[in-house]
Amino acid sequence: MKRDVLLDAVPIASGHGEFMVEFLYRAEINGNKILEIPYTHPIDIEGNSKSFPNLSKFLLFGFFYVLRLLQTIFRR
Repeated sequence: MKRDVLLDAVPIASGHGEFMVEFLYRAEINGNKILEIPYTHPIDIEGNSKSFPNLSKFLLFGFFYVLRLLQTIFRR
C-alpha cells in the first residue's frame, strides 16, 4: 500500500473489523484503486474462528460492521 493512500483513508482506530470496513470504504470513495489478492488462511491450531465462533457472535460482529459503515457514510 502506498503511504498517501494510508494517510488519505485512515479511519479512527476502533476494532479490527470495523477499522477495515471504514478504511476500504474511505479508500474507494477517495478514488484509490483496490486490488484483492486471493489468500487462503491455514486452519488455526485451535480450529476456532475469531469472527465466527458461533452464530450469535457472528451476528453481533456483523451488526457492528454495518453500524460502522453507516456511520462512515453519513459522517461525510
